[in-house]
Amino acid sequence: GHFYRPPLPASYVARPGLCERLLGGLAGRLLLVSAPAGFGKSSLAIEFCEHLPEQWQSLWLGLSARDSDPGRFLERLLCGLQQFFPGVGQEALGLLRLRQRHQPFAFEEWLDGLLDELTECLVPTAPLLLVLDDWSQPISGLHLYYPSRRHISPACRIIFDALRYREPTC
Repeated sequence: GHFYRPPLPASYVARPGLCERLLGGLAGRLLLVSAPAGFGKSSLAIEFCEHLPEQWQSLWLGLSARDSDPGRFLERLLCGLQQFFPGVGQEALGLLRLRQRHQPFAFEEWLDGLLDELTECLVPTAPLLLVLDDWSQPISGLHLYYPSRRHISPACRIIFDALRYREPTC
């Protein structure tokens, strides 16, 4: 499953110092773990999730090349969020499923409505950490989205895990 956080490998060497640094990052809105392939980014994220403070919840979303389509990615993300907030985004999900991939879709307007709905669900006493594992393919037309007229709820944090290192293309 794409929402399943894998277990730590048997040969994993714990990295409490790095987990402590990530823990300090929970005060922000975004944690980014970036290193070349094979350096243990996913394993670090697993360890970190296993040691989150008690009130924290985590949603693990394993990405694949098929998620480079923004609609597919957002549909999967919404389905994952519904595990924690049943019924959230039902209308938004319906709109996503009706869209034609070859036609333009107003993602920003769609996301505005969804963020309004999520803001009502998220509570600071039960914050959610969203782990996007293997964020290696750019998602066309999708960028980190922070509407200028409001902030994403402090009850939600995002960790982008396993970002692949790319040489500058200058």
